[in-house]
Amino acid sequence: MSGHAHFARQRTGYAVRCLDPDEERAFERHLGACSRCAAAVRRLERDLAWLAMAAHPALLDPALVQRVLDRVHELP
Repeated sequence: MSGHAHFARQRTGYAVRCLDPDEERAFERHLGACSRCAAAVRRLERDLAWLAMAAHPALLDPALVQRVLDRVHELP
């Protein structure tokens, strides 16, 4: 498999942010030199933007977190 084929297979993983940190850095270096992958990632990100992962994460209520932790610690 050529170097480019390897990165082409990682496009979706990069777009959904599931590459490990080393793979992500390598892919970002590749994006700087590869207009085809950069365009493909832009399309994927645009097409996937409607998913919930495109929303900014909400902060959890600290009181709720504490109640959940208390219940977990009560489990046998």
